[in-house]
Amino acid sequence: VLESGWQSLWSKMVEVNQVPVLTSTTVKSIKRNKEGGAGKLIAKTNGDDRVKTYDFDLLIVACNLKTALPLIE
Repeated sequence: VLESGWQSLWSKMVEVNQVPVLTSTTVKSIKRNKEGGAGKLIAKTNGDDRVKTYDFDLLIVACNLKTALPLIE
């Protein structure tokens, strides 16, 4: 386990690789592109009523898989 906690991992990924990381976000659905190419993440940031769509090539799920599996199409 990380000595500085998991948040340090995500912060370092952003710092070193400019990888976008969403935190405090409720994921509504994850749509994978079965033919390759970008998938779609539909999410709402906590405290903001707007639902946004994000394109992704790689998605790291950092939550309980029982919670995440129903979201994946």
